[in-house]
Amino acid sequence: MRGVPVRCPAAALLVVIAGCGANRHLPDGAARVPEPFRGTVRITLTQERLGQKVEVRVSDPDMVREFLAAIQLVPKNRCKCDHFQAAVFEKQDGSVSVSLCDHCFDFSGRHYKMPAEFYQLFQREIGKAVAAPVPSKK
Repeated sequence: MRGVPVRCPAAALLVVIAGCGANRHLPDGAARVPEPFRGTVRITLTQERLGQKVEVRVSDPDMVREFLAAIQLVPKNRCKCDHFQAAVFEKQDGSVSVSLCDHCFDFSGRHYKMPAEFYQLFQREIGKAVAAPVPSKK
């Protein structure tokens, strides 16, 4: 505010405080979304077991936000488990592929602990797809 005459110091302070939020332009909760996942518009969840592949596309904005809000990146050492599950976070400028299991959330060569809330959401949506009746081919 250099060079701007201030007639009311209290109003000037309010303007400064209101403009201090680094993420003030982001929607509620977006500031908590880790940077690699910001801007996600769709998530594709997959699970492969015993030669059977289940795929679920999450595109409802509220559900996408729910998944994103559940991501917490806590680093861990790499383990040697097999990953039969994955999530692809699709953004306007590309995508982030995550290899996962009940205790791993790995992407871009980095290894993180699986956020429990995220895995619950993943299992819920995959479970819906598995339980859904398969249309007959008549």
